Amino acid sequence: MVFNAAMRQHGALVVDDFEDLLELASLLQKCHRPNGNSVAVITTSGGLGTYLSDLCEEFKLNLPEIEGSNLELKLLNIEGLLSFGAFRNPGILLI
Repeated sequence: MVFNAAMRQHGALVVDDFEDLLELASLLQKCHRPNGNSVAVITTSGGLGTYLSDLCEEFKLNLPEIEGSNLELKLLNIEGLLSFGAFRNPGILLI
């Protein structure tokens, strides 16, 4: 636990197992490492959204208010995304 905290404090990405390592490597190959600690959770399930929100809290990730933000405008521009969904909790889009 102390090791993980020290590594994260210095910007290291810590994974729990080899499968997570491969997934992280794949993700970083496709995307740049994000700046900051804000994330948005987009899910088709309220239960999953709540679980992911709890994980974000555990890892000290910020779930910004989506409604009325630039992110909402970007999400609204994704064709068909909101054809059967609605914004609910901060950071959670139920579709």
